[in-house]
Amino acid sequence: MLSLFEHHANLLVGNTESSFSHLKKELEKYLGTKANAHSDYFELVVPAFEVEDSRLLREKAQTVGLSPKGRFFVISANSFTREAQNALLKLFEEPVVGHHFYILVSDAEIILPTLKSRMEISYFDGGNQGGEYKQFAEKFLEEDVLGRTILIEKLVKDEEGDEEKALRHKTKEILNQIEGILASSLDQKVDDERDETAHFLHELLRVKSYLNDTSPSVKMILEYLSFVCPTAFLFDISVFDVLDSRKER
Repeated sequence: MLSLFEHHANLLVGNTESSFSHLKKELEKYLGTKANAHSDYFELVVPAFEVEDSRLLREKAQTVGLSPKGRFFVISANSFTREAQNALLKLFEEPVVGHHFYILVSDAEIILPTLKSRMEISYFDGGNQGGEYKQFAEKFLEEDVLGRTILIEKLVKDEEGDEEKALRHKTKEILNQIEGILASSLDQKVDDERDETAHFLHELLRVKSYLNDTSPSVKMILEYLSFVCPTAFLFDISVFDVLDSRKER
């Protein structure tokens, strides 16, 4: 963790609640006091980091800290708009000596390559929430098309009270788990199955990028994946056999 205090810009990738808690504990050890009580500590936790947030951060970062250990800025968000990230470029390119920035995200893909190249990247485990995502992902892969549809309906219904951005974040975490499960199984598959898996992973990565926008809907994305993800990987039958058998009932 020492490197987190050496570099001026840090990208922490993993479950944001877990990494935030871990970072805060390390900062408090380093500072010798509670982070929120320290005059040179600033945190911002928002569903989406937008231009207004970027301006606020730049304003906060204009002043020199009182502590000889420096100033610390912690930002945690489920998504970052392109405009907000572009506004941060100059801040990271011309940092004030002693300033340290920490950007916490669940997926490094939401950060622009130009901004990411200016940061030191650290990875954290998924924490307790990651287990829930993995459980959903495994169930999704085990089910047939109808079963996946039921899972999707339940996920969307259970999250009706959440903000749309929060649901999109949760869905991305689930897709990350599906990606990891299938990618790790590639070497165990025969040629045809390996090609089908690789094709599905390509589709998954393509549609996952749509979650950074406001459309299409989460339900539409998951329903599409439920059809293009071959059930034959887990059952010795094809998707079409599953559908035909249901028609005959």
